[in-house]
Amino acid sequence: MYATYEDYIQLYGDGITEQEFVRLGMQVERSMDIATTGIDNVKKLKVAFPEENREAIMFCACQMVNLAKQISDAEAASGYVAGKNGLQGKAVASMSAGNESISFSSGSAAITEAAFNAEKKGKLLLSAAKENLSGLEDANGVNLLYMGAYPHVS
Repeated sequence: MYATYEDYIQLYGDGITEQEFVRLGMQVERSMDIATTGIDNVKKLKVAFPEENREAIMFCACQMVNLAKQISDAEAASGYVAGKNGLQGKAVASMSAGNESISFSSGSAAITEAAFNAEKKGKLLLSAAKENLSGLEDANGVNLLYMGAYPHVS
């Protein structure tokens, strides 16, 4: 993983367990590796980790774990409602037993969509990785988001 649990706690507080951080962190690491792997399957963050960009990469990982946590929370606390495109999910904001009152939070549409669609979840995480890693280079000076064949340095 490109960040530690302690890094996450410093940036976002303690609203997540270490076990949850590890689980979500594995998803985030995979998304970051996908974003930084070119057509020749060279994982730039694995083969030439840029120490000078360590903090930016750590921030990216923590921000993505936070995003993955929001998606996970939306998955766990969801109610289904009928929409024009069939069943759609909304996060439950409150619920009461007397007279069966349930209210739904509006939340982010992108988070809600990602909670119910694996492809949208992957795209949202990948988009966050690309946004945060844009303009950064690996230890060999290759742009992390460069998708061509890796120019091997002797």
